Amino acid sequence: MTKARLATLGIGAGAGLVIGGLIGGFIGAAPVGDLEQQVSTQQTSMETLTAQNETLEAGAEGYAAAIKEQEDLATAASANAETTIADFKDSQKSSQAKLKDRESAVSAAEKQLAKDQKKFDGAVADREKNTVGPGLYEVGVDVKAGKYKTSGPDGTNPVGCYYAWMSSSEADADIVDNNIVSGQAVVTLRNGQFFEIDSCADFVKQ
Repeated sequence: MTKARLATLGIGAGAGLVIGGLIGGFIGAAPVGDLEQQVSTQQTSMETLTAQNETLEAGAEGYAAAIKEQEDLATAASANAETTIADFKDSQKSSQAKLKDRESAVSAAEKQLAKDQKKFDGAVADREKNTVGPGLYEVGVDVKAGKYKTSGPDGTNPVGCYYAWMSSSEADADIVDNNIVSGQAVVTLRNGQFFEIDSCADFVKQ
């Protein structure tokens, strides 16, 4: 091959390498720029996601704190409710015990009242049997024999308290003995006598 031919080939080869290098540089430069852009975009996205994640974490912490607060309130409310229920049960037991004691006291009082009433009724009955007011009585039939006492006039007659022993219960019976008093008087009645009382307070057997 001639020198002129080699020179031509050398020049062509060198020019081709230079041109190829420039083209390769341009071709290689473009993808690197895209990657940098993508990396920058991804970094921005990551920063955004990181900020969002921090916001979500802060919100989650707030929700967790709110839930914890609600749980604490619920626990306190439950404890208060249990205490209230326990206090109410104790109060009910105390009230029931007091009510039972009161019922027992009322029952005992009713029994005592019944006894007292019976005693009082008996005393009244005895007093009625042993008490005589104005009228004519046959001793041993209408009234018991014994000693009787009166407080004196009953105020129906200004003369005073009049009493007498009669011969019988007939309207025309004779006066065996009589008396008029302005104060207390005590008489003794015997079976078979007829005793009349007028304007006197009750005679009570002694």
